[in-house]
Amino acid sequence: MMLRINTNGGLYVVIFFGGILLWPLFPLMGPTWTGAPLPETSTVILPVIINTVINVLIYQRCSSPALSYYEGLSAMAGRFIGGCVNLTVVYIFFVILLFHALAGLLVLVGLFMGEGWTEKRFQDLAVRVTSRP
Repeated sequence: MMLRINTNGGLYVVIFFGGILLWPLFPLMGPTWTGAPLPETSTVILPVIINTVINVLIYQRCSSPALSYYEGLSAMAGRFIGGCVNLTVVYIFFVILLFHALAGLLVLVGLFMGEGWTEKRFQDLAVRVTSRP
């Protein structure tokens, strides 16, 4: 019996956010055999805090009672999943990054237009992407 896991893009979104939130920690995990000094912890913590605040703002402003940000991003990523995981993993993170950047732009404009405007535009984006032929 073969185990089949239907991610529908959700697993890729979780991995994407793990990478985007923790990328400042990667220099701390680097090889020390090069002789380069490791960065100070205080210079690494600030980018982690800034990334977290920005991503929470995007999540909060794009989420609505009808569609959360995670569900919308998962559905859009799920639209681009191919039949082979080896090929999908090559491009899916760039697709998610594109939609995340578009959501960031929506939030930036939505700071002046209002939270309802941002929620509506993100829902429209998700519907347009997932319903294309």
